[in-house]
Amino acid sequence: MEPQFWQGELVIVHPHKPPRFGDAVVVQCQYEEDSPVEATIGILAKRTEKIVGIDKHNPKAQIELPRNSVIATHKILTMNELLGF
Repeated sequence: MEPQFWQGELVIVHPHKPPRFGDAVVVQCQYEEDSPVEATIGILAKRTEKIVGIDKHNPKAQIELPRNSVIATHKILTMNELLGF
């Protein structure tokens, strides 16, 4: 997610604050019942009945994740949100 988040940078993921379009998020997916849960960070760009779309910074990409495989979408808090600004 460089340049938004740099390697080694500490980020806080809030599991109960609903993300809005344009927010940085962690999306957890499980594609098959016995497969491991995978997670990716991106910018929430789209949400329909069939897909969750996120934008990636590095490399620049747009990813569409099947909605039925998405377990959770969690908002990544900015420093301003953490400090109450």
